[in-house]
Amino acid sequence: MNWYRTGASTYVWKLTDMPFLYATVGTSNTYIQWDNNGTSTTGTSGRYYNSYLLVTTKSNVNSPQAASRYVIIAGRGDYASLATAQAEVISTFDWTGFPIEESVVAYRLTWLTNSATTTKGKCVLAAAPQIINISAVTNTSSGAGTDHNTLANLQGGLASNEYYHLSQAQHDSIPYMIQRKDTASMLSGYMKDVDTSAMLSPYAKNFQLSSYTPIARTLTINGTGFDLSANRTWNVGTVTSVATDATLTGGTIS
Repeated sequence: MNWYRTGASTYVWKLTDMPFLYATVGTSNTYIQWDNNGTSTTGTSGRYYNSYLLVTTKSNVNSPQAASRYVIIAGRGDYASLATAQAEVISTFDWTGFPIEESVVAYRLTWLTNSATTTKGKCVLAAAPQIINISAVTNTSSGAGTDHNTLANLQGGLASNEYYHLSQAQHDSIPYMIQRKDTASMLSGYMKDVDTSAMLSPYAKNFQLSSYTPIARTLTINGTGFDLSANRTWNVGTVTSVATDATLTGGTIS
């Protein structure tokens, strides 16, 4: 079954015996047809045209005889070379009005026309059918089927508009959470990066990171190193001698 446009947003279907549209003049076949801005246009000799095989979720459309689980869509260009024909990007097609809600483009078929060819459509396959990357296929029911913020992609944090994967209320609450009075204890043990102060400086309004001593700093006492990750105590031992500039006889040194 071939689905084709009769206008910018109007699709109709036609049962054909070939994986593309073609017309006849009397008993003679004409060239393969392509979608020229919503108008089925007959090709010319020595040119390349595409048709696409789609796998859909439909078992029939409008008629029990109109089996639509596998359908053909015409390409939308008239190309002078195989390379330019195979460079056609079906994901950029406008699917407005296409009545099948879900479909996947499985293959691209590229055809070469020749005036000497007598088959229907006056064309032959110019190359082996190309498998279309499934991840590049759009939901043909609308551009907003699987995209984040109109669903062209699923990525957040775009430089242009910074689409966040949060509600507006959740996003707005982040500065408040960082400004809480217990922020220092909340972040204890995690603030190990040297750029932490700069990273949080717009939000850390209730304490100054510069006034805290890093827990990685160590003190060395009598040859023993102590870090500051816990309270520390030490004993310097018994004092057996004291250097002085004066003579001492008995008594207590304090």
